[in-house]
Amino acid sequence: MSIEDLRKKIDGVDDKIAEDYAERIRLVNAIGELKRAEGIDVLDVYRENKILARLTDGRDAKTAAHIKELYSVIFESSRKIQSEYKIYTIYDELEKMLSKEPPPFPKKLKTACQGARGAFSHIAANKIFKDPEIGFYNTFEEVFKAVESGECEAGVLPIENSTAGSVNEIYDLMRKYKLYIVRSAKIKVEHNLIAAKNARLKDIKEVYSNEQAIAQCGNFLRANGLKAVFAENTAQSVIYVKESGRGDIAAIASKACASIYDMGILRANIQNNDGNYTRFICVTKKLAVYGGANKVSIMVSLPHTNGSLLNFLKKFASYNMTKLESRPVPETEFEFMFYFDFEADLKKTGLLELLRELSGKAYNITFIGNYGEISDLPGNYINDEF
Repeated sequence: MSIEDLRKKIDGVDDKIAEDYAERIRLVNAIGELKRAEGIDVLDVYRENKILARLTDGRDAKTAAHIKELYSVIFESSRKIQSEYKIYTIYDELEKMLSKEPPPFPKKLKTACQGARGAFSHIAANKIFKDPEIGFYNTFEEVFKAVESGECEAGVLPIENSTAGSVNEIYDLMRKYKLYIVRSAKIKVEHNLIAAKNARLKDIKEVYSNEQAIAQCGNFLRANGLKAVFAENTAQSVIYVKESGRGDIAAIASKACASIYDMGILRANIQNNDGNYTRFICVTKKLAVYGGANKVSIMVSLPHTNGSLLNFLKKFASYNMTKLESRPVPETEFEFMFYFDFEADLKKTGLLELLRELSGKAYNITFIGNYGEISDLPGNYINDEF
């Protein structure tokens, strides 16, 4: 077969591709209209990955690479088409919100916490609010569900510790549930070994507490040859020890727990580091920006390509980034969601405009909150008048 014969065949294929692509454009426009009506983001990384997986299934590596290269252009074109459909975005809502005088932070909300009375989430909630009405739940996810359903107006959850690091489950749940951070609190955490009042340290064999508290007290546990047993929560661990009636087990929890549940403190301040702080976030279903907001949090899903994270970070070079955390996205191959914290006031900086611009360019950005933080850190004070 001659070159001309082959070219004629290619012409026929090209004609069919052009005809099919014109139909694809029509369908992309129709989807753009539906996304605008439903307020759905343009970029859908999971959908794009599924298309690529289907089209490359069973192909040799070289052909699969060419298909991926072609569809990266097709996807970019489709996003550009859909971005022309103006959607009332969260950035429009924020702009409208920030054009007015910010309201004061509420003094009282019905608040969900994981654990029981005396847990550090309970202590944090009482720092954040003047007089909260607390509802206690067994798991972090139950707290999220309580806020999402409207059963509670707010939820207070630990997100990171200065010694043990991030609470990864909270980041995963922030992605799963559409809630907003309206305040954070950095609380000094002092752990205590709590047992029955007549118990002696030399008799203790096992110590119960949550994974974070045990990690924060690892040095003490190892030095005393104590076996750690993971539990859901610090306060619930104290309740378990009390109800067991045993004198050979103890719990790690706050001093408040010893008082609340009428237990003894065998050793005070057993944490590895005296400068042990946990950061808690207060989340609500309703987007709100209160006075004193100076922190911004976002989630971003980036394509699994060379330089995608670096290129994104370059756009924020003029902002002070205080946290970058990555979490794998379930049901994808090596896709990651990134969590960013910035020191910024959306009202006084150009960050809002930048986020709007990047979203318009089809970055999959989820705005989590613009909020103020209270702190127990030395030299700071808790400002309840945000």
